[in-house]
Amino acid sequence: MWLFIHSLVIYITNFILVLSVRSLVRRFSSKDFYPYCAEVLSSFLMVANTHENGNVYGQYGIGLYSVCLFTLMMAYPGVCDCLANPILVFDRWWNKKMSLADSVLKIMAQVTGALLAARYMTWLWKTIALSEYQVARANYLSLTCDSANKVSVPEAMMVELMAASVLRIFASYSVGGQYYQRYFNALATIFVILAAEVFTMFPFIVFVGVCVLNFVLAIGLKEIGKLLFRKEYHHYVCEFCCSFIVVANVYENGNIIAEYGVSSFAVTLFALILIYMHIFDASASPISIFDEVWNRKRPVGDGALTMVFQVAGACLGARFMVYLWGSLQLTDQHVSKAEFLSKTCQSTNQVTIWEGFAVEMLFTMILRIVASYSSGIWLERSLNSFASVAVVVIGLDWTGSMINPALATAMTYNCENHPFYEHLLVYWVAPFTGSILSDYVEDYLHGAGWRDKDQVSGEEQQAVKTNRKRKTKRKSSRSKKSSWDQTALSVNNVSPKKRKQKEANSNSNSQRKVNVGGN
Repeated sequence: MWLFIHSLVIYITNFILVLSVRSLVRRFSSKDFYPYCAEVLSSFLMVANTHENGNVYGQYGIGLYSVCLFTLMMAYPGVCDCLANPILVFDRWWNKKMSLADSVLKIMAQVTGALLAARYMTWLWKTIALSEYQVARANYLSLTCDSANKVSVPEAMMVELMAASVLRIFASYSVGGQYYQRYFNALATIFVILAAEVFTMFPFIVFVGVCVLNFVLAIGLKEIGKLLFRKEYHHYVCEFCCSFIVVANVYENGNIIAEYGVSSFAVTLFALILIYMHIFDASASPISIFDEVWNRKRPVGDGALTMVFQVAGACLGARFMVYLWGSLQLTDQHVSKAEFLSKTCQSTNQVTIWEGFAVEMLFTMILRIVASYSSGIWLERSLNSFASVAVVVIGLDWTGSMINPALATAMTYNCENHPFYEHLLVYWVAPFTGSILSDYVEDYLHGAGWRDKDQVSGEEQQAVKTNRKRKTKRKSSRSKKSSWDQTALSVNNVSPKKRKQKEANSNSNSQRKVNVGGN
């Protein structure tokens, strides 16, 4: 444990050095110059202790390394009163909270502090020579250095993209005070580092990174479409882009189930559905459009045109993913699947036509009923996501649990052993039938009964009208009576003092009239 004690001594030495220099800079420098000096010192401290923490990792493994990293990250905010990370500087400039010149100068200061710390630690290990491991590492780093990237460039880009996205989102949602925010940010950082250390997690990170890339692309297409088209066509653009992102991420999620199994697939699908509900404001499903047309909330022509845009976006998403896998070749799974789908496709329906019809109809009806009984935005989205994942996992080996005609068209239309009439019945007619049945079930469960308004007899309608007329008459008579009572109360509720004053005023007025008449 001597090397660990030596590392602790160097940690403390670095903290004392930075605090001393910072107090001197704050005392003798101007207010305009101090923020850049603080960025240099903060970056210096982080990089210096990261170098020393590498010695702990090399001698004691990732367990003690994680403990030291967590402790250092909890101590940094109390010492470093600045950003110390170019990502945070870029985020502030992007959100127009910092000028471009100021952000460039701060990034240059951060890079300067980081480079200075790397040279300082090499010199310190050689000079002090606390342990043979530190001396050997100093001699090695003074001659050469190895890249920390052990994977291909696309995989490395996906890993860094996912790590930065997760940490930024986690930091933005940290609540409970400054201490808890530091605590959860440190835990999230360690989790990301541990995940990246496991080589078998690289394909999973690449898969999730492709999903994030699809989200960014769909959001960009939606914003461009809103700029190019008039406002009355914006909902068509949204449906097109949302169908694109749904199909693209379903395709990518298929790689996760092939590589890691159903459990990882279910967790990823749940997260994707929740994120989709928070970002996009369209249904991306012809079932929702059909339900609005059936309940006369949307014209038939508008509903049909919306479905056309949904199917077009879904088909484009499927073709885009095959092209992306074949072009980037991020993993072997991507390459093999792109080659297979470019030649042929197989139907996801593994049962008979009528069994598939019953499965899609029943699952659609269940999801529509769950959606109608959800209350509150967070509870509604969570329940809908959970129900969707449960239904998909249950029916995965039967029909694929599409429950979305646009998705089914993009994935299974014109595939082997999948005729047109089977596709139409299982993936279009069955969900629409389930949507209609869900309306009747909802009405029955709410106590409205099975009968429509047109099926009520004329005598019952006349009785309802008579009761309504009686109620309106009673209300009008009550309102008149209440207004009369209010008038009476306003007259009678005069205080005795005011009443005497009014009587005195009336007597004085009558006396004046008498005097005028006598004169």
